[in-house]
Amino acid sequence: MGRTQQQATPRGAGVITIRPAGRADAEAIRSFITGLSPRTQYRRFFAGVSPPSSALLRGLAGAGDGADIVVATRRVAGRSGPDRSGPQCGQPDCGEPLIGHAMAADRIASDGMRTVEIGLVVADASQRRGVGSALLRVLLARAFARGARTVVMEVLPGNKDVLAMIARRWPAACYERTADSVVVRARLAPPPAVAHVPGPAAGARIAVRPAVADAPLAAVRPVPAPAAVLAGQPS
Repeated sequence: MGRTQQQATPRGAGVITIRPAGRADAEAIRSFITGLSPRTQYRRFFAGVSPPSSALLRGLAGAGDGADIVVATRRVAGRSGPDRSGPQCGQPDCGEPLIGHAMAADRIASDGMRTVEIGLVVADASQRRGVGSALLRVLLARAFARGARTVVMEVLPGNKDVLAMIARRWPAACYERTADSVVVRARLAPPPAVAHVPGPAAGARIAVRPAVADAPLAAVRPVPAPAAVLAGQPS
C-alpha cells in the first residue's frame, strides 16, 4: 500500500512518520532508549535499561525473533530533507530522531487462536500528542491482518493512565493481577478503513509507511522470546 498523509503542515509543527524498523535502526533505537526518562523506561521495561544491553537492543531492532516492530520519527517543518550525517539506515527518514517505538509478538494460544502481545513507548517530550495512539493503531491493524484476534498487554499496577486507556478502549477486557503486573487480554476488532491517520497535537501530520489504519500512550510491554530481552538482562 502507498504512503498516506494529511495535507497541511503548519510551519514549526513537523511531519511524524511511522514505518517498519529493522537492524539498521539499532543505533537510533539505542539513542532513543537512552534518552527516555527513568520513569518512562520503568513503565515500558519494568526496569531501568539505560544504556540498553546488546540483548535488549537486538530484540528492539527485530534481530531474528519474528517480532513486528515499527518506529515513529519526526521531521521539523522547514527542514529540507533527512539528516544523513549519521549511519545510513536505508530509509527516507534516515537520521531523523526516533520519538516512538512499538512492537508486537504473535503467539498461538492453547485454544489454537492467534494472539498478539504488544508494547510501545513514546519519547517523554512527545507523549500525550497522539503518537502513541497512531503507533497502536498501526500495530493492531497489522496484527489483525496476520490473523490475530486477541491482544495481550502487561502493565504496571501503578500505571493508571494506560489502565484507564485500556478500560475505555476494551471495556470487556479480562484482567489478571499480580503484585507487580496486570496482564490484560482483549478481543481485536477489524480496523476501520481510513484514508489517513489523524495527526497529533500542534498541527503536525502523520505519514504511515506502509499505510494502515485507537488508543493513546506509551507503556505496555510484550514478551517476545527470549523473555530476557524485555527484562533488560545482560547479553
